[in-house]
Formats: sequence, C-alpha cells, structure tokens
Amino acid sequence: MMKRDDDELTRRALAAPRFDNRQLEIVHPEPDSNETLAEAIKVVLEKDPPVDGSKVAVHVGDRGAVRISGAVLSSLEREAAENDIWSVSRVRSVENQLHVAPSEMLAERFRPGR
Repeated sequence: MMKRDDDELTRRALAAPRFDNRQLEIVHPEPDSNETLAEAIKVVLEKDPPVDGSKVAVHVGDRGAVRISGAVLSSLEREAAENDIWSVSRVRSVENQLHVAPSEMLAERFRPGR
C-alpha cells in the first residue's frame, strides 16, 4: 500500500508545471520611516520610570542614526535614556547630547503648582 502512495506522489510531482527560480523576485518589506523610528523611541523613553521622556528631544537621521538632546535630572537618567534607545531595532548609533540640569532648574521643575 505504501509503494502505491509513493508512486502516485511521484507521478503528480512529474506532472506538475515547471518554473525557473530565477524568475522569482524577492520583495523586502519597506523599512520604517525616520518618523516611525522616532515615535518608537519616544514610547520606550516614556515607559521607563527613571527617564522623563517629555524632556528628551529625539532626532533620527539616515540609517538609524539617533541624536537625543535636552535636560535630565541625573547622569543615571542620561545613561538610562541612551540604553533605552539602544533597545529599539534599527538604531545604529546614538549621539547623546543630554545634559544634567543645574540644581536651580531642578527646583523649578518640582515647584508646587507646576
């Protein structure tokens, strides 16, 4: 019984139409735009509690080059923001221009009623 099934499969395979693999075209998905990548980075920054993503400006250039700027509360927040960005796919480089805010800026940021 098994031999008959194998013969039937062989017959069908030989009767199948032939094609040339060189005629196939591989279509790669379009890469995300710079705007989409910037949005993904902003989401990651906003989800990380140690980072105040609203204070970080994100600029995405060619080939996944990312530049961040703005003021943060500490060097730990500065490092956390950069590490968050590296976790996003398509990021190829990060230029971290974040600076740690002077203490008087911190007092202003946490003033009651703001």
